[in-house]
Amino acid sequence: MRFGYPVDVREALAEILEIACLSMRAAARQGDARYCVVEANHIHNLPGLLKKFEVRRLKYYLDVERAAYIEALKEIPGATAEPYRVLWDQLERYAA
Repeated sequence: MRFGYPVDVREALAEILEIACLSMRAAARQGDARYCVVEANHIHNLPGLLKKFEVRRLKYYLDVERAAYIEALKEIPGATAEPYRVLWDQLERYAA
């Protein structure tokens, strides 16, 4: 553990942020503001979780914010949450 939480959690959250930033950059280049908003809403609380790990905050992200993100993606043709699935699985182990 480092910074009060497991390294696996920190690394998974950092990778989620990286994927989201790259996805938003690509979407912005294509003029897809709607996708950028959905992606930004998905990750906006993750920096706080990186700063201060709490199991309840991780559970909230996985239970509430992830579900809202997946639901919002349904409104965007061709959008998928697939890049995050393995990372979410890793995080699930710490949210029990």
